[in-house]
Amino acid sequence: MLLPSDKPIFENVNSSEYFTRAGQLKDGKVDGIIHFIFPGYEEALIYSEGRPVTGIHEAKRWMTVGDELVEAVENKAIAAPGRMAAYKLDPAMLQVFMHKTMKSMVETTLGKYLSPILLIGYLGTEKSTSVVKFYDDKAIACVFINNGKRVGAAYASPEVRSYGESAIKDMARFKENTSVAIYFMESAVKARPEMPAAEPARPAAPAPVEAPRPIEAPTIEPTKPSPPARTAIPVESALSSIQPRLARPLPVPPVPKPLGIRLSVAMSEDDILGLRHRSHQQVLETLEEGDVAWVDTRTLASLRSPGEKVQIVLPDGREYPVTLKEADIEPVGSHFIILPRKLRGRLSIERGMMVEVKE
Repeated sequence: MLLPSDKPIFENVNSSEYFTRAGQLKDGKVDGIIHFIFPGYEEALIYSEGRPVTGIHEAKRWMTVGDELVEAVENKAIAAPGRMAAYKLDPAMLQVFMHKTMKSMVETTLGKYLSPILLIGYLGTEKSTSVVKFYDDKAIACVFINNGKRVGAAYASPEVRSYGESAIKDMARFKENTSVAIYFMESAVKARPEMPAAEPARPAAPAPVEAPRPIEAPTIEPTKPSPPARTAIPVESALSSIQPRLARPLPVPPVPKPLGIRLSVAMSEDDILGLRHRSHQQVLETLEEGDVAWVDTRTLASLRSPGEKVQIVLPDGREYPVTLKEADIEPVGSHFIILPRKLRGRLSIERGMMVEVKE
């Protein structure tokens, strides 16, 4: 992991000294990180006011984040052969990982018209939290975004190592086909629903006391004669006597084939969509090169073959096969469809046009 810090507390220390060295962060109530490098993977501990609160595990391209990893990372530090370093970090940088879990990861490459600056700008348009990693065979760079705001950046190559704005400028050397990995974080602390305040119990009103009623003599009614018994007639016989003969059954009309679903073409940036993870969807819309389209849950479920190829009928009557995928659109059933930018360009489709989706 490439960290945006040039303020080391210690570097290149045997990881077996973890509990001794960690005392430096505890005594100084440091906001920072201890970074461990083991053969084949890396780990880290996020420190807030001198206490380890969140652990990170990174193996090749995959990353795992969680408060529950702290103990596992500490045990591995003293049990496995490795090296470690500690750095001070700004509190905003810590918030990228602290009490977070990794929600999803997107892997792609830069395109001809998509630069690192443009991609970072897309991620900054929404209040999301993510780590963006650019890498090729000559350099690596990381950008850290907290709640839509860039809070750190680092760039490293055999020739140079830079941080902050200098790192952003150095990333301009990344061109088309540069590998990109985007890690989206979300809070691990789930908000509890608020319970309505209980009203204080009111004392029950005393039951009214009824005055005693006088005792009345019972009324004796004359006995009525029982009605004569009726003979039960079988239901089948009664029906057969009054039911006319049935005519021949009428032919069942064929069920008409359901028509396609008409949807309006929209873009991830449109507020009317109500996307729950807008920045994530914007990245997919910008970078996707395949023949896919995104719709809401209800539209996807209404088709008999979700995940398979369907046809979209364009305004000029042309049909084009695409694979439907689900997007977190709210409210459900909004009758919108999102197409990748490159596919819209190939099909000459603009925002607001109506298309029909059919199987």
